[in-house]
Amino acid sequence: MGKYETTLTKFIPNPKDLTQHFEVLNAAIECDRLTRELIGSSITMAERFTSYADSLSKGNIWDPPSSSSAIHDISINSARLRCSQENLASLIRLTLGTDTLKQFLVELRKEFAA
Repeated sequence: MGKYETTLTKFIPNPKDLTQHFEVLNAAIECDRLTRELIGSSITMAERFTSYADSLSKGNIWDPPSSSSAIHDISINSARLRCSQENLASLIRLTLGTDTLKQFLVELRKEFAA
């Protein structure tokens, strides 16, 4: 389980009956998946530039890596994650209530800080 799903399950009244919360759980899982993709794209771009910097420091001059596709991936994944986060927030508000949404966001911040 990812951080969104883990945090969300703390607020589901009866974890044995997850079918009532199928849609909100799917939204949390989607946020977790997109977060992993965004981190992966960021790591890939960082590795490309690290490799280029290492090569330059050794005197090997070659064309820099194409960063446009990595930047595009990061931009797209960021936008998709933001939309998924907004969808998740709406679903939590509708199914579990506004107070639960506030508590969820506090707990999610703690989960990411850990």
